[in-house]
Amino acid sequence: MKPTYLAILALFLLTAGYANAQNAKENQAAIMQAEKDINEMYNSGFGVVFVSDALLDAKKAFNATIYSVVFEKTSLISERKLRAYNISDSIGALKFGIEELETYNLNTSRARELLNKSAAAFRNERYDEAENLVKQGYTELTSMRAEATLVQVRIKAVRENIISFLVDNKTNITMGAIVLVAAVYLTLGKISAKRIKNRIKDLETEKIVLKNLMKKAQYEHFQKGTLPKESYGIKMGKYKERMLEIKELVPVLKARLGKK
Repeated sequence: MKPTYLAILALFLLTAGYANAQNAKENQAAIMQAEKDINEMYNSGFGVVFVSDALLDAKKAFNATIYSVVFEKTSLISERKLRAYNISDSIGALKFGIEELETYNLNTSRARELLNKSAAAFRNERYDEAENLVKQGYTELTSMRAEATLVQVRIKAVRENIISFLVDNKTNITMGAIVLVAAVYLTLGKISAKRIKNRIKDLETEKIVLKNLMKKAQYEHFQKGTLPKESYGIKMGKYKERMLEIKELVPVLKARLGKK
């Protein structure tokens, strides 16, 4: 009876020892991955004070064999890295949106202020504040886009009123006045055409930038291996979505330019 008991005890101890060794190995791998994540964030220009403190806590917990804390801290680092990429991309998209509206000669100072504040908060690792400022920036852009649309409607209305005035009062208008009005009309058309040309040029430039960003992401993911799969997917998805928007918008603008 006693030999059987000793054999069972020995088997139990061996099993427990193997489980602990395996658990330690997995947690050590998690710490190594966390170190890679921090190095990737640093190379991307992101702040790493918060994640560095989390890594230090994870190592202390590993030495004390408190593996639940190791898992908690390393998971936090992974989530923090992904969140950093998301915020960085959102700030970049906000910047693109502001530059787009500036082609309409609109006052973008408020949106620029929100952009700069969000970038500063992001650099100082205040992610909640950065995300909130970016959201405010998008709200400001939405309002400004509506204003840009209103400006275009007003320009169209002015043109139609001028034409109507010329038709209704053609007998009472001197040749000089007709020439003056026509000159104004043509000038407005040229200005509008120039804006459309500049817009098309800006979109073509943005398309080149997006292609370069896509190539860079592919190089960092497939060749260097510094860009993880989830971050690569997020970046490529946003780049492709914007590229599709540009491909749809450019023909519309060219058609408008042809009419002018």
